[in-house]
Amino acid sequence: MIMEQSKWGRGLAPGTVKIIRNVLKGAFSYAVDEKLIADNPVSRTKLPPIRESKANSLTIEEAKAFVSVKDEFWYGNAFVFQLHTGLRPQELMALIWEDIDFDQGTVRIERACKWIHGACTGFGPTKTKRSNRIIELAPAHLELLRFHFERQQKAIKEREAKGLSYGEQKIKEWVMRERPKQAHLYASAKLIFPKSTGSAPTITNPRKEFKDMVQRAGIAGEHSTIRWYDLRHTHASILLTKNEPHHEIAERMGHSVNMLLNTYAHVLKSRRGAGSTLIAELIPVKSDQTYPSTEKDSASETSK
Repeated sequence: MIMEQSKWGRGLAPGTVKIIRNVLKGAFSYAVDEKLIADNPVSRTKLPPIRESKANSLTIEEAKAFVSVKDEFWYGNAFVFQLHTGLRPQELMALIWEDIDFDQGTVRIERACKWIHGACTGFGPTKTKRSNRIIELAPAHLELLRFHFERQQKAIKEREAKGLSYGEQKIKEWVMRERPKQAHLYASAKLIFPKSTGSAPTITNPRKEFKDMVQRAGIAGEHSTIRWYDLRHTHASILLTKNEPHHEIAERMGHSVNMLLNTYAHVLKSRRGAGSTLIAELIPVKSDQTYPSTEKDSASETSK
């Protein structure tokens, strides 16, 4: 790992390096055309290898075991909500109650928590334009959120009774910066899954608690090393194995269809043959009749 980092540098994904290289190559090509330099030095550089996806998903049984221990952990409801919606951790921790429409049964994704060296430095845009989306929720999700809201309100009253403050100033800053004309629609601007103080957590706390929750759920083997982000992968993988339409899954995930198929190629590969199995289950190949003893000639039968 150390050798690989020293060879390719630190902090940039291979895809990002490719984009930067293309930009530089174009700039130097222009310089060559203008006879400012003799040749394009970027042409002699080598791109880092594209690594295979690190997506590691829970099975349905493992996911059920994971959910079963949620009440033992502060961020248990957050992890379960992420598992059911496919949100990125940055999107999950940036949710405020105004993002939930209980009447329409939806959640709106329009910001992300920005972590630098583990600490939340504020809230900004989501990863891509496609990431700004609205996800429909099931009644069970709304019930979970209502329960969580009531528990949070109780905790707020207990803090206020002790003269302690509650909330996240950085969310209010985001509202005034990004939605100044709609500020009245963000009256409370309280995070749904904050620390006990109402502020955004460092990335370390939920990440550690996630690991503890995986262990408490008894998830062993290769999936014992699952990452917090892999709850998103689990969500997509389950929908893909259940043959949900690709464009609908991509929309939920904030992806293009092509990106979805590239990221989860390993899941799609495992589904090969599923169509044959499904059609065989729906329409049997056997019948209750016996086969004819000889093949009939249709032409001779017609002449008779």
